[in-house]
Amino acid sequence: MKRAILFAAAVAAFGQVDLTKLANPPKDSWWTYHGDYTGQRNSKLGAITVDNVANLKQAWTFSTGQNQAIKAVPILADGVLYITTPDNLWAVDARTAKELWHYKYKQNSAFHIGHRGAAVYKDTVYLTTPDCHLIAFDAKTGRVKWDVVIADSDKGYWSTNAPLIVGNHVMVGVSGGKDSYGLLDVLIRLRARAPLDFDIVAVNLDQKQPGFPEHVLPEYLTKVGVPFRIEEQDTYSVVKRVVPEGKTTCSLCSRLRRGILYRVATELGCTKIALGHHRDDMLQTLFMNMFFGSKMKGMPPKLVTDNGEHVVIRPMAYCREKDLARYAEHRDFPIIPCNLCGSQDGLQRQQMREMINDWDARFPG
Repeated sequence: MKRAILFAAAVAAFGQVDLTKLANPPKDSWWTYHGDYTGQRNSKLGAITVDNVANLKQAWTFSTGQNQAIKAVPILADGVLYITTPDNLWAVDARTAKELWHYKYKQNSAFHIGHRGAAVYKDTVYLTTPDCHLIAFDAKTGRVKWDVVIADSDKGYWSTNAPLIVGNHVMVGVSGGKDSYGLLDVLIRLRARAPLDFDIVAVNLDQKQPGFPEHVLPEYLTKVGVPFRIEEQDTYSVVKRVVPEGKTTCSLCSRLRRGILYRVATELGCTKIALGHHRDDMLQTLFMNMFFGSKMKGMPPKLVTDNGEHVVIRPMAYCREKDLARYAEHRDFPIIPCNLCGSQDGLQRQQMREMINDWDARFPG
């Protein structure tokens, strides 16, 4: 049986691994496959020298109970070692060799030549599988947070690589409306031409509205090649239960959605949340707050959340709604109607929309 052997050495507790720490890791850490972004795989520790190396003694051994070879350097984060073989991930206490949790992937026929390790980011551990799945785990419990396919193993693709956390990941909120479709389409095209690298993942909140066509978004996002996550939360029932009949549902619905999006962004390791609000949305919000709330408060194109974890961006801030509607028609997006706010009459936002449209008609440009 293959064993991982640890020799006596000090192990530090590091706290959560974020992008800043990954870029400048302390000497006594090993957070990525290479140790850091240089790729040199060279430890900067100086406690072990040619003079004292002969004095090292074995502190413990850990047995995987399997015959597969451990071919990757274990990841060391927050006092925990993450050890991998194909289809397996172990979390082991670095001081005692106690197994904290073990994940075993389903049996598959992909190429099992070896595995190059895991990756850590904040409270999440990431693992690839031989049949090209990328899986995220809760670092403390080993609970699977999400599992996505990164390639089609039936076409000969296979994966042994260790994931690498790099740069900005942009999470795009996709509702199925023209605004979010337009935003996603623009970001896809921008990514191909922009002088900086960023990844896109689409997230849709399935609020369990009656008659919601669950197949539409997954089919579209698969067709355009964008990774996605469908988050199922029955906020529809909550809103209908809490909000009295005839009252606006927008405020509660948006707060519930926002909280869920922030949580999902954290789980996915996304630093930016892109939303499809356009110029008309922002003007309507400003006037609503002025006329109905007696305050000057708008919807900023860029917003840092109160805890500093996320940046909300609204790239369509200068786009007119009617231009987005024409673009959606031109691109033939599969629009999904909303049965909550989209079905209500007499809303304050609707009054502001009518006022702005009237101004636009009388004073064009």
